Amino acid sequence: VRPMGESICAYYLKLMLKDEPGVLAQVAAALGEQRVSIASFIQEDPHAEHQALPVVMTTHRATESSMVAALDVVHKLEGVVEEPFLLRIEELEG
Repeated sequence: VRPMGESICAYYLKLMLKDEPGVLAQVAAALGEQRVSIASFIQEDPHAEHQALPVVMTTHRATESSMVAALDVVHKLEGVVEEPFLLRIEELEG
């Protein structure tokens, strides 16, 4: 059994981001600095008239401690307008 911070899995992450240049790059950089790799992401139509846009990401497998550290930085970014929503993506063996 691994300590909680050492558990490894993929993650589902939903963010509400300001529709401004560079915001998504800041999020990606914060994840990358903690060695969390983005597997996929979807962003709502940027041409719609919104103050903030939902962005949904999945990550490759990462340690929980890395993901928590990355989210601590992401949550403090000026372009993130709501608390991030995070779910583990567990893999079932057998």
